[in-house]
Amino acid sequence: MQENLLDSPDLHGRLCLSSCILAELLRRSPQPAGTGQLAQVAGHAKDEVEQMCKHLVRHGLLQASAGEGEEGRWQLAGDPAAMTLADLFSALLAPADGQALS
Repeated sequence: MQENLLDSPDLHGRLCLSSCILAELLRRSPQPAGTGQLAQVAGHAKDEVEQMCKHLVRHGLLQASAGEGEEGRWQLAGDPAAMTLADLFSALLAPADGQALS
């Protein structure tokens, strides 16, 4: 039996984290959520969540939102109905900071 999606632990982890982030932002839409809020919902460290959010911003799925304090705030970029699973996979498989994601 396959232990994780696509037989790649790293890709499986990124897919789970990004899906959780997107689901929470969809639930809150159009209101943004802070990195700490997303980390709590996702059960991941804030730095992991922030890194994933920045990656999703670079690929057009999220946008940074001005907010109170210094914590990063994020919201969906564009119409949620227009986002597809293909968009998410394309972002997850794209190079991050010049290095290919495995």
